[in-house]
Amino acid sequence: MNCPRCKGSGNCAQCGGEGSIECPGCSGKGTKTTSRGASYNCKTCEGEGKVGCSPHCSSCDGTGEITEAFQQQTRDKYRLKFANYAPNSKIVGPIVLLNAIVFLLIKTTDWNVWGPLILTPFSFQQGHYWTLISPAFVHFSLLHILLNMSFLKYYGPHLEGLLGKRRFLGCYLFTAVTATALSYFGNIVLHQYSAAGVGASGPLFGITGAYIALHLRWRMSPNVDLKRLFYLSGVLLLGGFLLEFTEFNFIDNWAHLGGLLGGLALNLLLPRPQGN
Repeated sequence: MNCPRCKGSGNCAQCGGEGSIECPGCSGKGTKTTSRGASYNCKTCEGEGKVGCSPHCSSCDGTGEITEAFQQQTRDKYRLKFANYAPNSKIVGPIVLLNAIVFLLIKTTDWNVWGPLILTPFSFQQGHYWTLISPAFVHFSLLHILLNMSFLKYYGPHLEGLLGKRRFLGCYLFTAVTATALSYFGNIVLHQYSAAGVGASGPLFGITGAYIALHLRWRMSPNVDLKRLFYLSGVLLLGGFLLEFTEFNFIDNWAHLGGLLGGLALNLLLPRPQGN
């Protein structure tokens, strides 16, 4: 069918195919007047009174017709644009699977084989540098891993869709390191415990930190309840540190804080994510 905007001519409806229109800054005069009556050339059109315009109709791309192929091309352009940020589980899925495998191996084999995955005061002296990341994949109880993996499976795909696969993986591993590092400082250096904490909750708080950064800097809000996520994370973090003064201190609050700060800082510093 003929394009309703250009009536089938293929020419721009504004300029009629001439390639220029009246300057909107000076109404085509080429000059503007100050409050004191002095005249000067319009900066928009540089005194010419006209500005450039595409001679072709933007609705039909200058063909004068709206074909099915053109409509499909237009739909695909906008569909792909928004699909770039659609939830994705290409990294979340393998992370969940890896955590499950490690948990099953720990429960069904000799613990001494998996002991080197834990960060202790002597880990670096023994050359176990992987313990900066490995504790994030270790869980001791079924409830612990179920809670963490449920959180990751719900909130992870939305963030992976925003960041893209590589950046999400980098963010997850980076926050695992920052969580373990602060856990080492808080649990081993300050409290003189025998080991740092374990579990995926550190990088999960990193996911929360990433959401906060994306919302603050780019106003990017996925289709999840961010208010509930921020409220829950704040309550867990504040309540966890308050529990340190009681006999029910069983939460690695330092890892949570390290993951949150790592995810927040990383995504505030990096450029706007492009999705998948």
